[in-house]
Amino acid sequence: MISDPINERVRVSIELALMEGPDDPSAYWQQYADAKRLGMSEAEIDIAREGRSFDVQTATVQAVAIAALSEDEALRTAARARAETLGLCDDTCRKIETFARRFIATFKQGSASSA
Repeated sequence: MISDPINERVRVSIELALMEGPDDPSAYWQQYADAKRLGMSEAEIDIAREGRSFDVQTATVQAVAIAALSEDEALRTAARARAETLGLCDDTCRKIETFARRFIATFKQGSASSA
């Protein structure tokens, strides 16, 4: 069982997936710099921005994070089921969902105050 898949590289991949685009150029380029510092290739960064990954575990974690922000119950259920299939426990899924909600809340708060 995978207990805590959110290492720094996966965290950045989640953040890249959750960003809607370069609305905040500073945040956009900071994420890019963080990803490059962690050794992510251009292709990995581009695909992460699409909410995908070449690594199945990272892609699954991204899917759980993206689904956490959706109102679509079927999407959340499907993401959780896939995560369980890959060995992520319920507690880990909750941590990922909480991280995604906090990231978006913090990001939106930062964007609103800079506007």
